Amino acid sequence: MFTIAYTGYFQVQDYNNFGIMINVLVGPQWGWYADPGLLIAAFTVSLLAIVGLHEMGHYVTARMRGQSASLPFFIPGIPPIGTFGAVIFQRTPTINRDRLFELGLMGPLTGFVITVIILIISLYLTPIIYPNVMVEIYRINFEFNQQIISTYGYDVFELLLSLRMPLIWVGPTPYTNPLLYDLISPIIKKSPLPHFVPTHPLSWAAWIGMLVTALNIFPIGMLDGGHMLRSFLSQRQHLIASLIAAGAMILISDVYIFMALLALLLGPRGGHPGPLDDVSPASKRKIAIFAVMIIIAILTIPPLGWGHYF
Repeated sequence: MFTIAYTGYFQVQDYNNFGIMINVLVGPQWGWYADPGLLIAAFTVSLLAIVGLHEMGHYVTARMRGQSASLPFFIPGIPPIGTFGAVIFQRTPTINRDRLFELGLMGPLTGFVITVIILIISLYLTPIIYPNVMVEIYRINFEFNQQIISTYGYDVFELLLSLRMPLIWVGPTPYTNPLLYDLISPIIKKSPLPHFVPTHPLSWAAWIGMLVTALNIFPIGMLDGGHMLRSFLSQRQHLIASLIAAGAMILISDVYIFMALLALLLGPRGGHPGPLDDVSPASKRKIAIFAVMIIIAILTIPPLGWGHYF
């Protein structure tokens, strides 16, 4: 929780510093009145809900099917993400392929629903910034930065930038939004004029939720998507499919190479062991559900690159 709140602190600070400029230029804007402590708490609760309820989806499904499983253990992370997700430990094996599919499905599906709800709420809370205001912000920002550099030198400027001082703003968030954000945002933030929608702290929580959802759906090893795919394939077929999916993940973004390798290395040697009954086929309708989940992964995967981090 601490690492998530710490991440929320930086997100709220960036958001409020941007709001200071808007208030100076055009007066108080709705969307920047929330108390910083309240916003940090909302960010923390939102991200904990996305990650925690994802794992609770697995936990409740396992218990409803008579399997023993632990409650979620949260894995702390560092900003700008703040968490490496959570995990439950399954103490008894899965009986058949249908139950293996359901166990893999309910985590990302639950997390996806919570993520969409938080994204919609965040967009309703975010004000629209129009081009004339953006041009003025860029002008003030440029002049202020140049004044700092000419007076104190570039080293001091970089120090102030690292401390996130007000008015030292380098533009919109460098992170590329998933397709889902670009589909939902124009519906909620309708405007006949070109506009800019700043990144609300809750939007960032939803962004992390989309990242977690997408990566878990990838059919690799012991990831949730790997469980779902294993319910249709043999152990050997699943291993081959995992290698192909890992390659696809890396092609989407070089940033995901670590996740792809980790997903492959953490799996048991020889591939996914599968359920106890590894002969009876899974229900055919689950193939259609799996196809829908792959579409969700496509909609929620952020197309990142190293340039977004450095």
